[in-house]
Amino acid sequence: TLSENKAPSLRLFRLCRAKDVFEANYRADLGLRLLGHLTTKTSHGALGREHDAIKQMGDECGASYIAKLEGMCIDALRSRTMVKGFSHAIANPTLLTRGPWPAYAECT
Repeated sequence: TLSENKAPSLRLFRLCRAKDVFEANYRADLGLRLLGHLTTKTSHGALGREHDAIKQMGDECGASYIAKLEGMCIDALRSRTMVKGFSHAIANPTLLTRGPWPAYAECT
């Protein structure tokens, strides 16, 4: 169960009846946060905290509910590991799989 001292988003999650709506919004925001973490070279600790919060959601709703969210965190960790060798040749490279990530408007 989610304890009271966790992030406000987890407390909201427990109170929310429309968990699918919460998941869609959380996934969109998570994607932006993870992409920001990948481009600003923050520590693995920030990604770990995201993954911990997602696991707590999974305790409430099951593994199928959080599959895409976990996939996004795994992509972020793999991307960081795999592109270290390319960072000298390409500015801010990112490697993502297509399935778990939400669609974002194209930036021009």
